[in-house]
This record gives sequence, structure tokens and C-alpha cells, in this order.
Amino acid sequence: MDPIEKERDGNQWLESALRQYGKAEPRAGLESRLLANLLTERNRIASRRRWWWALGTATALAAVVAAVWVGESGRERNPESAAGTSTTIHREPGLAPHAAHPAREVARRRPANRPLRDLSVSKTPKLAQFPSPQPLSEQEQILVSYVAKYPESAALVAEARAEALRRDREEEADAAASGSIR
Repeated sequence: MDPIEKERDGNQWLESALRQYGKAEPRAGLESRLLANLLTERNRIASRRRWWWALGTATALAAVVAAVWVGESGRERNPESAAGTSTTIHREPGLAPHAAHPAREVARRRPANRPLRDLSVSKTPKLAQFPSPQPLSEQEQILVSYVAKYPESAALVAEARAEALRRDREEEADAAASGSIR
């Protein structure tokens, strides 16, 4: 066989194979798979954006927390700035009211090696029960004696008062509901 004929036969074979390949129909469900892949890619991109938003929000929150923490620790190290925010006026005995000194001026005169005392903490003893038991007031004693003498009457008065309170609550709820509909 001649090399030119071999080449012609190879070209004919290749052209027939390409024609058959071009005549092929798309596989069943190809369009739905493509649409599903496009939708999956869209969701992946959207979730990536959400992660960026979440990461940005977390970073901003961490920056705010760090700024507050640094600010608070700076106050502890520099007590004069904390005392300077007070509006308490200290007056020395024997001075006129116009000669009063603001707290920051008093704090500046305080020696630097002495710690600033926290005046908001009370030195009262901690009670075992909260609220602490108190003796009955005069009105409460009168009420106790009334209930002891007239228990049926006191029960009727208490029921009537509870019913009046219940009606008041219902009227307030109805008024709030009708006000929100408008």
C-alpha cells in the first residue's frame, strides 16, 4: 500500500468517526444535572459570603472587646484618670463654697504609691437571708389582727381584690391588642 493511500484512508476513517460523534444525542438528564450543579455552585458561593460576614463580625466584636479590656486595665493602672471622672466635690472645713475642690484635684495630690480605695463597696456584714427579715410595720400588724378576728370577711375582701386586679389586667391586654391592630 502506498503511503499516500494510507494517509487518505486514515483521514476518511477520522472524518467518519467525527461525523458519528457529532450525531450523538445528549445523555438523558444532562440538563437537570447541569442546572443542579449551577445551583450547588451558587449556594457554595453564597455560603462563602456568609462565612466572610460571620468572620468580619467576629473580628469586629473581638476588637471592641479588646479595646474595652485595654481601657479597663488602663484605668486600673492609672487611678487618677478613674478618680477624675467623679463629680463628687470635696470641701475642706472652714472654706467657702466657692473654694471647693473637685475630686480630680484631690486625687492629683494623693501620693502615687497609695492605691485608690473603692468607695462603692460597703463594709456591712453579709446577711444569711435576703431580704433580711424585718419587724412588721404598724399597718401590717393591724392587717394581721383583722385577719385573725374576721377570717371569712378577709377572705372575701382578698377574693374581690384579686378579681378586680384580674379584670384590670384583661382590660389592659385588650387595650394593647386593639392598639397594635391599628
